[in-house]
Amino acid sequence: MLHLSNPFIKLLLPAIGIIAVYLIVTKRLRYSLKDDLLLVAPDLGILFLWIAVYLAYMLGTDLWMNWRGDWNFQPWKEQSLLVSAARILAVGIFGPILEELIFRGLILKKLTTLKLGKWLSLFIVSALWAAIHVDYSAAVITLLFFDGILLGLSLYHSRSLVVPMILHMIWNLYAVW
Repeated sequence: MLHLSNPFIKLLLPAIGIIAVYLIVTKRLRYSLKDDLLLVAPDLGILFLWIAVYLAYMLGTDLWMNWRGDWNFQPWKEQSLLVSAARILAVGIFGPILEELIFRGLILKKLTTLKLGKWLSLFIVSALWAAIHVDYSAAVITLLFFDGILLGLSLYHSRSLVVPMILHMIWNLYAVW
C-alpha cells in the first residue's frame, strides 16, 4: 500500500510533478524554458548576493522565532541511509524545483501577463505560497509569505528562476535537518 509519508513516494511525487510541469510548459503552453520561465544560468555575483541576503533572513528569523525547532538527529540515526537520502532529495531538491516552477515560474508568469503589475503579482503569488503551508502556525505562515516575497525579488533581480530554486533548496535543507 502506498503511503504519502513514505519517503520514496515523497521523492517520486515531485519528480513526476517536474516532468508534468515540463511537458505542460513546453508542449501545451508552448513556453520557452529560457525566455518565458527564465531557466537560465544566473550571474554568479548576483547568485551569491542573494544567497547572503537569504541566509541572513533564514538564520535571523530562526534565531528570533526558532521556527526550525530543536536539533534532534535521533530520527535520522534510526532510519536507513537510503531513506535519509530519499527524504533529502524529495524535500531539499525536487520539492523546491517543482514549487518554484509552479509558483515563481508558471503562476507569477501568468499573473504578470494579466497586466496586474509586478508587485501585485508578487504579492498574490507570495500569499498563495504561504497559504499552501496550512499545517504550520500562523507565525510561520507569515514568515513564509515574506519568504515568498524574497524568492520573487530574487527572480526579478537575477532574471533567473535558478536563483529562487537554489534559495528554496537552502531553506528546505536547513529546515529538514
